[in-house]
Amino acid sequence: MIKKAYKKIVKRLDSRVSEFVQRNFAINKKYKPNGVANIKRESSIDYKYFEINPPHSSQLKLDPEFVNACSWYIKPKMRIETPGDFVLALQNGRIYCPDNSNIAVITNDGTVLEEVSFQWGDERIIEASKNKIFQIKGFKKASVYKGKVFSLLSGGGAKYYFYHWLLETIPKIYLLQQIGEFDNIDYFIVPNTTLKYQREYLKHFGIRPEQIIDEEHIHHIQADWLYVTSHIKYHDHHARWVCKFLHDALIKKRHLGKRRKVYVSRADARQNRPVVNETELIASLQSLGFEVFLLGRLSIQEQAALFNSAEFVVTSHGGGLSNLTYCDPGTIVLELYPDKYVRHIFYDIADKRSLHYHYMLLPSTGDAVDAGNGQKIGLIADVDKITSKVKQLLGPSTDALRRVSG
Repeated sequence: MIKKAYKKIVKRLDSRVSEFVQRNFAINKKYKPNGVANIKRESSIDYKYFEINPPHSSQLKLDPEFVNACSWYIKPKMRIETPGDFVLALQNGRIYCPDNSNIAVITNDGTVLEEVSFQWGDERIIEASKNKIFQIKGFKKASVYKGKVFSLLSGGGAKYYFYHWLLETIPKIYLLQQIGEFDNIDYFIVPNTTLKYQREYLKHFGIRPEQIIDEEHIHHIQADWLYVTSHIKYHDHHARWVCKFLHDALIKKRHLGKRRKVYVSRADARQNRPVVNETELIASLQSLGFEVFLLGRLSIQEQAALFNSAEFVVTSHGGGLSNLTYCDPGTIVLELYPDKYVRHIFYDIADKRSLHYHYMLLPSTGDAVDAGNGQKIGLIADVDKITSKVKQLLGPSTDALRRVSG
């Protein structure tokens, strides 16, 4: 009796295992990509291509002394060739995100597209053939959406970091607007919606909650028409149109009244790259008329208005400086760096907005061998040196300031 029952259980398990294997094999066969293609060389792909800006060269305008000071593991690439800015619409296209560092854009016939897929390695976008999707053994079924779906995905950084969200995700909206399709989109794929500023930006641009597909929860998506864009940023070069678009989208009326001296504290930052003796520094800056702000307490509109009203911004290196896009030309910026983690991204934004950019290198609280380490180390403020620099920049010769000062 026991033997008979045992055989019955084994038979049932074998049946279920067999059914699972067959079902999984069918899913893998249907969704497993068969290679990589370049859209401009592949005539069989069913797509619509909308060019906004043609391919062009991008040149950083950075002071040589600053470039020498940049950390060896994130040295800026001064000149690059970009493929331009475009939107691609794929009939029955798919997006699959194996992890935070990989986004595979896939055609109806199972080809991963080189120009619009994202795979991160060695601090840069690498070849689509190295996308993690090619290592997956068991594929999840695609969630199918009717109508037009637009991807705002831009790599894992946009899930949790303000800088990547603002400078790489949100500008994709501009490209969609340029082809006249924004109002025709049924759904928007977004990296995440758990952070307050993410929800605020989506609402600001008129993207309704019922239109949102959150990639944090849904990793495999197929649409009647999938709209994707070129990458917004290559090798940490920021396009001038990106900074102008963000500025114009939130600054409807310039703040011509009180011109503020602003110190932004990172005390509430997610990656808490602290200023060890910040209390002492704040006291000194307040004596010079500076106001202190924690950006996490402000809405996106309040942050934009604050930076637009500023005549002078002082802060340590961090994502809050993405708000430099909202400053008026001529605003003075003093960025404080831990000397073991120096990178050019906000200097470049300041250049694109015609700001007077200055920087100081200060002792680090630790060492860094890559950007991941660098994001965690703090700095020790030399209060006397910083105060002296601020007084110099506030002096009567302000109009004749150099764009960069070490």
